[in-house]
Amino acid sequence: MSKTLQHEKLIAYSIMLVFLVLTIVLPFTLTRDTSGYILIESDKDFKKYKLPGNGSSENPYIIENVNVVDSMKRGISIENTTKHFIIQNCYLDGNFFNGIRIANIAEGTAKIFNNTCVSHSIEGIIVLSSDSTEISNNTCYNNKIGIGLYDSNNSTIKHNYVYRYLLADDREGHSDRGIVVSNSKYVSITGNRIKKTSGGMEIEFSENCFVSNNIVQTSYQFSIGLVNSFNCQIVNSEFKSSIRIGVSLFDSNENSIQDCLIKNSERGIRLYNATNNIIESNQLEINFQGISLYSESNSNLIIYNVFSNSSNEGIEIDDGSFNKIHHNSFYENNKGEISQASDNGYDNRWYDDVSSEGNFWYGWNASFPYEILGNANSTDPFPLNDPATLPSLFPKNSIRILILYWKRNNMK
Repeated sequence: MSKTLQHEKLIAYSIMLVFLVLTIVLPFTLTRDTSGYILIESDKDFKKYKLPGNGSSENPYIIENVNVVDSMKRGISIENTTKHFIIQNCYLDGNFFNGIRIANIAEGTAKIFNNTCVSHSIEGIIVLSSDSTEISNNTCYNNKIGIGLYDSNNSTIKHNYVYRYLLADDREGHSDRGIVVSNSKYVSITGNRIKKTSGGMEIEFSENCFVSNNIVQTSYQFSIGLVNSFNCQIVNSEFKSSIRIGVSLFDSNENSIQDCLIKNSERGIRLYNATNNIIESNQLEINFQGISLYSESNSNLIIYNVFSNSSNEGIEIDDGSFNKIHHNSFYENNKGEISQASDNGYDNRWYDDVSSEGNFWYGWNASFPYEILGNANSTDPFPLNDPATLPSLFPKNSIRILILYWKRNNMK
């Protein structure tokens, strides 16, 4: 057989192989291609897509079962509308910027439910200037930011699952976040699960946000971070295996952290220039340090927490004054050293001056004052014989409200 004939047969076989691959791959690709792309820029645009519903609150437009993959556009983009609509059961993968984008719509007109957003260069789901939007039961993974809510008050982010495959050698430089809330008030963030992001949840320049029943694990920078945010509550959540910080309060005042499990982090809770916060009834386990206070973190109340098995101190005050620390329980922190806590601040009080009760220090004879390490020469003059328990006279939230009222009116 001549070399020319062999060459011609090789070309023929190659063409047949390419054709066979195309017959298998192309139909699959086309079924999930950009034909589902939706762009709505005014109320009249809803009619172009012949959607079910009429846009009323009783009969909203329904956008569902839309698949958009590898589009150079956003998957679904809706802005400048007043009609009610629901986006549900859609699959958005690898599109330009965002999977779902909502901007400048009328208050309370949007629900984003049970969608999957994958591998977008910025947010999987983004909501801008759209008050009272509900984002629930979505799955967002491998996006720069899973869910972003900006300038959108009274909104709800609940029961979403957000994760990212973060390479070990890429963690340091990443700014990716699971959920971001920025410049918004009265946002509820409940029942979400976030895994393997650089930062789990970030709340910045926001007020009166409520964070509850979330699970955040295996973050690099922090599980949850508040930045310039005020009067937010973080309750009944789990923050586990953050490489650096479990809960971070940065330039954030009058917030509360209550009934949370914070475990396996370099620092369980870190306060940086944070004042008048309440840290109550949390479990801090197997962290390098339990709670750390830096940069004039003053007048915080730390009560009824349990600190156990920290490599270093359960509480470290590097820079802070007029903090009150009492009715906490310390177990096996800073083992091998003389104290389970340190204080390099000024006029911090390690006991309750009303009840003359301090903290429980495991293994300590409560007949003697307990010395606190550090330049402040602090002591707990009233150590407890038994672990502290929260009084049952009021529900916990009622106590928190009373304490917050008292702090605002009595603390320096």
